[in-house]
Amino acid sequence: MRDLSAHDPTPVGHPIAGRVKLSSRLPGPEISSGALGAQAPQRAVPSRTNPYTPVRPLLVSGTASRGWGMAIQQGRSTPDPDQAEDLAEYIGMLGELRASAGMPSYRVLAKRVGPLVRPARVLPASTLVDVFKVGRRRLDLDLVLAVVRALGADEPQVDRWRAAYARIQRGTTSGGPAGVLRQLPGDLATFTGREDALARLLDAASAADRGGGGTVVVSAIEGMGGVGKTQLALHAAHELLRAGRYTDVQLYADLRGFDPERAPADPRDVLGGFLRALGVPAQHVPGGLDERAAMFRDRMHDREALVVLDNAADERQVRSLLPAGPACLVLITSRRTLADLDGAVVHHLDVFSRVEAVELLARLGGRERVAAEPDAASRVVEACGRLPLAVALAGARLRVRPAWSVDELARRLEHSALDALRVGGSSLESVFDLSLRGLEDAHRRLLLLLAEHPGEEFTAEMAAALTVVTPAEAERTLELLVDEQLVSSPRPGRYRFHDLIRAFVRRRAEALPAASREAALDRLLMWFFVTAEAASKFINPVVRVEPLPGPVIESPGFADYRAALEWYEVEWGNICSAIEAAAAKGRHEAVWKLTFVLVLYFTVCRRHDAWHRMAQLAITSAGILGDRLAVCRLLSGLGKSHILLGALDTARDHFKRALDLSRSLGEQRLQAQMLLNIGSTHSSQGEFTHAIACYDQALGICRELTTSDPRIAEVEAAALGNIGVAQFRLGRLDEALASHHLALDKHHLVGNRSNTTQVLENIADVQRLKGELTGALQTYRQALATRVELGDKHREADTRRDIGDVLHALGLTSDAREEWLQSLELYERLSYTELAEKISQRLASAAP
Repeated sequence: MRDLSAHDPTPVGHPIAGRVKLSSRLPGPEISSGALGAQAPQRAVPSRTNPYTPVRPLLVSGTASRGWGMAIQQGRSTPDPDQAEDLAEYIGMLGELRASAGMPSYRVLAKRVGPLVRPARVLPASTLVDVFKVGRRRLDLDLVLAVVRALGADEPQVDRWRAAYARIQRGTTSGGPAGVLRQLPGDLATFTGREDALARLLDAASAADRGGGGTVVVSAIEGMGGVGKTQLALHAAHELLRAGRYTDVQLYADLRGFDPERAPADPRDVLGGFLRALGVPAQHVPGGLDERAAMFRDRMHDREALVVLDNAADERQVRSLLPAGPACLVLITSRRTLADLDGAVVHHLDVFSRVEAVELLARLGGRERVAAEPDAASRVVEACGRLPLAVALAGARLRVRPAWSVDELARRLEHSALDALRVGGSSLESVFDLSLRGLEDAHRRLLLLLAEHPGEEFTAEMAAALTVVTPAEAERTLELLVDEQLVSSPRPGRYRFHDLIRAFVRRRAEALPAASREAALDRLLMWFFVTAEAASKFINPVVRVEPLPGPVIESPGFADYRAALEWYEVEWGNICSAIEAAAAKGRHEAVWKLTFVLVLYFTVCRRHDAWHRMAQLAITSAGILGDRLAVCRLLSGLGKSHILLGALDTARDHFKRALDLSRSLGEQRLQAQMLLNIGSTHSSQGEFTHAIACYDQALGICRELTTSDPRIAEVEAAALGNIGVAQFRLGRLDEALASHHLALDKHHLVGNRSNTTQVLENIADVQRLKGELTGALQTYRQALATRVELGDKHREADTRRDIGDVLHALGLTSDAREEWLQSLELYERLSYTELAEKISQRLASAAP
């Protein structure tokens, strides 16, 4: 049981009920009902919450049988992996292979497999359970082959399993990798030439294999902007994947080293993203650059991984981003030389040869047309400086203008005005200008207004808000712009500019009336606000912020809690960029209100650094507006963030400032909220009597208010629940149970399912300690159903562990092991090593 007003996801200034995890203090399987009833309450272990991770519920598959032979049993047919069409069938056949070997238990199989993996190690049974789960999106091939050997297959059979996996992996990656650890953008169908450069890159990777070296392989591709560095790196990466290489992990980051509008990516932030992608919960990601780099190297050490670092500014930016594992390959692109990067093999990329440039023009503009006018084709590519990006744009223009001759295209390019972006004696911007002038007015207007979008990627809905068209119309235009090579689409439904084109478009957008550009930004800010608010209703249905004045934008709908959180996860960077742009343009009301809504997601994802930046901007904007109430609410949010970081004194200072403001404003509801938050800081420091005094004051204020405002009811519910937590900590179990039941009734009325579930778990904790095991089991299972539905994996793991403990105390060892095993899988996936080890100890001591 623990106090969740200090630890759980809550909106700014909005407290929620609490829980102290009972089982984090109790012994493992040896717990008896008598011990449970006699256990005295102790101070709780600090909580470990995790951000929402959208993965499927994990289920244990298969049943263990005792007694089996290591060789495949005679008379049983073995599966043929060559017949597997996809990974699901491959895993299914692996299960058939296990059956043909006599269905060994996962525990026994783990003991056999451990010495066969590289390096040899002790494997938990849960690791083997994971291998046999149909529905996996990737496998550890080394582990799979060790399993195949342990099941009695000879080396020719092992080779067939290896080849089948490589074939399936090629099929999976050919259309663009999927999954959080497969971040590479798709390979371009129009990739042209570069045979020598590609061969050098592939040889560098192969040389590492032949040499058996112990260091990571780094290939740095350097060259001017638009020369095709990114396309070459991605094509080489996909060639390696199609060959069955680096199938474990693929990571990609745009380092923005030469973005004309945005600062280069901070290596610390990039490492944070990589670690989150590798499964490290947000609250476990270290704060410092060196600590993050060390954790990244550790997580990548035994993986066959491919990392693409695109658009690097210099060596300093990438040094911390290099893994150390000998099975890793890093491809870096930069406009600057990276020759000083230790161990890097540098590949300089120049413009196309004339043959390569004409080939790309022919592929995009039509082979027959280009072949019919070879001299004009040569003039076109020379006017483009044989720069691949410029040639691609020229070819796209030729394709969509079937009435033009190649000579007409060459003439138009040769007579365009030169500008600062030059390739030798030719102007790259002349190509961009030609593409822009060839667009219809509506398409050109959308392209130019996209310059007002402050983020890296945009969607059809965002483009529609900028231009006052329907999302369907915006999508059609964006797809046309993709065809015109003016916009790229890294994945379906998402669009972005090349940095050179973004600079060009923003320059041309300055010709639009200032009022048009300002109105477009206002519409975009409103779109972010109404969409974020619609998503936030699933996180907390009570807390609202006053509407943002401005244009009317239709609020999109979200199907459920998970969809809302996924939207926040994808658009986090865009929302932060929108807040920063609003602050720069003096849209102060939009700044603080959008930030206020954003905290509802922040409390789930725990991205403290970004939230602190946004909160400071919002407090400044609210101060400029003279809105003391907004300042009060935002100070509360900063306090919550510092509680999550363990900075309790700083948090209390923020809450006290907010309390003084709320008193001066006569805002009793906010006074109650601040008292509740201050009580949470006392509770976190073990000062339970002080905490109860604060909660009682908050409760008294709520009961004086006769309003039907559901926010008051939720503050009252949280106060009751937190009083119950403190009473539990002080050993007053009957009083704690009564307080939690009162809190449960209030939360039911409010409709906050997460808080309701937390109170149920608190009630179950008290029931366990009182020895009411059957009642505790029923209450835990009621809570578990909601945790699974909400996708809260950390809490699901906790509750499954608790259910296992109670089942074991009831003598239902087999059922207890099933729950512990599922809890173990979740803890391992969430990288909670200490908690996973405790579950492993339970499983070992309660072995069948």
